[in-house]
Amino acid sequence: MKRSGGSGWRVAAWLALAALAGAGCASSGGIPPLARYRPDVPVGQRLSWARPVAPPPAAEAPAAAVPAAATNASPAAGAGEAVRRLRPGDRVSISKLGIPQPEETRDVVDDRGCVNLSYIGRIKIEGLTTAEAEEAIEQAYIQGGYYRKITVLVVAQEDMYFVRGEVRQPGKYPLSAGVTLLRAITTAGGYTDFANPRKISVFRGDKVYRYNAEKIEKLEAEDPAIGPDDVIVVERKWFL
Repeated sequence: MKRSGGSGWRVAAWLALAALAGAGCASSGGIPPLARYRPDVPVGQRLSWARPVAPPPAAEAPAAAVPAAATNASPAAGAGEAVRRLRPGDRVSISKLGIPQPEETRDVVDDRGCVNLSYIGRIKIEGLTTAEAEEAIEQAYIQGGYYRKITVLVVAQEDMYFVRGEVRQPGKYPLSAGVTLLRAITTAGGYTDFANPRKISVFRGDKVYRYNAEKIEKLEAEDPAIGPDDVIVVERKWFL
């Protein structure tokens, strides 16, 4: 009797457990099966994990700033630079092309600013650029009835001066307006340690001019202007 009573309470216990399990299953009715695997996801987003999510659109980069120069017309080439205009003493080469007998004339602009050309004679070109001089000469030939069509090229030959002797950078240099003896020596790098500033010669054609640069620097003598093809020679001192 004791053995059958013990087995009876075991059977009763198993029946009670089965009833509780059935009640738990019944309480989960109506919930999609996937919810059991994602208990931490709200009901409205239970299936969102199964769909690929598009990445958020990348923020649009700001437009690059356009340089001011790109929005405005670029200045003309050479704007702000000094314009070279013909003046008395300039050596020019004038070529006449597109005519039965092309020719070239070499001349020097005289004191009145003129050059002398075939047929038309003297024509003033002082104060003009080479391009303006070309136009003026062409019109003079056409309006004078000498040619129906002509092309003129004007080239101003650049004047040079030369510095030799005891300077640091001897050589030839372009002659611009206002070049004096002291400026020419400075352009050539100045004196060497062996230079004698008291003895400077300027060769101009068949003449030689002697200068003492120390007196010029002390304003005791005038600083002479340098001309085309002048040769400046700074002599050497023999005793240091």
